Amino acid sequence: FASLAALWPTAMSLGRGPEARRIAVTLVTHTFLPTLGVAPALGRFFVAEEDRVGGEHVAVVSYGFWRGLLGGDRAVLGKPLQIGRSSYTVIGVAPPGFTGVDLSGPDVWLPLRAAAGEAITAEALTSRNWSWIQVIARLRDGVRPQDAGVLATLAYRRAAAASERPRDTASTVLLGPVQAARGPSVTSDAKVSLWIGGVAALVLLVACANVANLLLARGVRRRREIAIRLGLGAGRVRLLRLLVVESLLLGLAGGAAALLVAVWGGALV
Repeated sequence: FASLAALWPTAMSLGRGPEARRIAVTLVTHTFLPTLGVAPALGRFFVAEEDRVGGEHVAVVSYGFWRGLLGGDRAVLGKPLQIGRSSYTVIGVAPPGFTGVDLSGPDVWLPLRAAAGEAITAEALTSRNWSWIQVIARLRDGVRPQDAGVLATLAYRRAAAASERPRDTASTVLLGPVQAARGPSVTSDAKVSLWIGGVAALVLLVACANVANLLLARGVRRRREIAIRLGLGAGRVRLLRLLVVESLLLGLAGGAAALLVAVWGGALV
């Protein structure tokens, strides 16, 4: 593998007292964003010194969380967030649209080793009896997934056999794409997304048919105008150019309006 990262999604409280609210949190190792090839939109991501037991309490917030709850303040870096029982300092903002490896992303990412003791229990980091960490990896160039799976299985079995309480010595590591929606077991979120995409396509086709009918009706009404233009000596190529330019202007105006509606109405939807 070129790189490895671990994660664990959970939910924690933000704030204290009556104003407290539940937010989606994912505990990740400091290699998480580099493994996915993502750079923060603002600030930075965790470093190895912060991703350790007893490390500094730092946090990276999602772009939507930053724009919504934090008001999009560019001076947010260095400000504290009360998450769970501890205060975490914001050090970065994830790029727009980034949700990690899930369709519905978290609000905040925390260093896995530094926050695991509070989010779960300190024993979870040392005991092999806990099955909670999810692992993602980036294959090194030129390595086949099958070969990487064999080597990962050997490494897993050796570690299991060398532990104080040997177990899982016959387990097999199975590699799959990080996009769960493309795998053999499609998630419910992916199914809903496919249905929404299909409905949107049908609505688009209906709208296109309606616009085409309007343009045909307009063309029929303009037969007298076109006949007069031909009678005055206008060439067919010039008339065709006129109609194409009119259609292009209509299409550009409609496209610009659609982009504005998508940008302004997307969050509301």
